[in-house]
Amino acid sequence: MSLRNLGWSTDLMFLRWSGEVTEKSGYTLVRTPKNPTFHWGNFLHFHAPPKPGDESLWREAFAREFPDVSHEAIGWESATPETDDLSEFVAAGMEREICSVMTATSVSSPVHFNADVTVRVLASESDWAQVLENQILCRDDEYEETGYRTYKERAMNEYRRLQELGRGAWFGAFLGEKLVADCGLFFKNNLGRFQSVGTHLNFRRRGICGTLVHTVARHGFDVWNLETLVIVAEDSEPAGRIYSSLGFQTTEKQVSLYRHDK
Repeated sequence: MSLRNLGWSTDLMFLRWSGEVTEKSGYTLVRTPKNPTFHWGNFLHFHAPPKPGDESLWREAFAREFPDVSHEAIGWESATPETDDLSEFVAAGMEREICSVMTATSVSSPVHFNADVTVRVLASESDWAQVLENQILCRDDEYEETGYRTYKERAMNEYRRLQELGRGAWFGAFLGEKLVADCGLFFKNNLGRFQSVGTHLNFRRRGICGTLVHTVARHGFDVWNLETLVIVAEDSEPAGRIYSSLGFQTTEKQVSLYRHDK
């Protein structure tokens, strides 16, 4: 199925590289066998918005395709996903998550540029080890550390493989030898997608995040000759304001249904 939404289409870009994407009747089945606890690597993406009565059908389909997972994760293709009626799903205990799909064809310098940090592509075992710890530190409160560490170790190993294949890179912002923020940027043709921007809890509000994203974006435009960059931010998080200040604009919404534990 051809996806119009850049959020979902770039999500599936990664999942086609790292997992299995299979078209079924009415939905796309997405699996990541190497990382079964990756919630948004193991989900269903329906080809049309939900209709009244679809709650049981969609969740039954998920249970049938994923009998052994503890989560539920569902997306769908919609021109106006933020107005789709999800009341049946919410009443059944699923959470409605709304993200802004932000794009840029150029970027502005951050208002608070941090000249003390050095932004570069990860190169050493120490770099990758520091990124893993920073990503775990930046996790949402709902995720306990042990299970999240297993998921993130597998995810970062896959990003490292993609970097070695030349499909993008993972970048760190360093103060001396200490990593204080990191993110990935990967691409296909002239389209790039950011991944997992995270700033260490003790180094926030110093302009580091904006400096990191700006520098990485410039690398995408100037070194890889990318034409459009995509970054997805949860509407409940303040990061969207930083991306907006750099020139990213919200072009569409990405809405999903999620339950951490069935």
